[in-house]
Amino acid sequence: MRPYRGIAKRLFGSWSKAREAAGDPAAISVSIQTREQFLDILRERKRAGLPIVSTNPEMRPYRGIARRLFGSWTQACEVTGFP
Repeated sequence: MRPYRGIAKRLFGSWSKAREAAGDPAAISVSIQTREQFLDILRERKRAGLPIVSTNPEMRPYRGIARRLFGSWTQACEVTGFP
């Protein structure tokens, strides 16, 4: 993919913006500053019947945030009351 990075930067401004435009869920940028914001996202996904496991591609952007705010994905889920 290295040769395409220059093209992506020229067309989209950056490699991550090109991945996001292509629909890559791992490329989505997430800005969460507080624990409560993160917990609200988990609760909303659970209410909507969507998976909240860290291995789900839609949840990849949130793994680092969970680690930063709670120490681990498991601890974040425990705080919300999910197994």
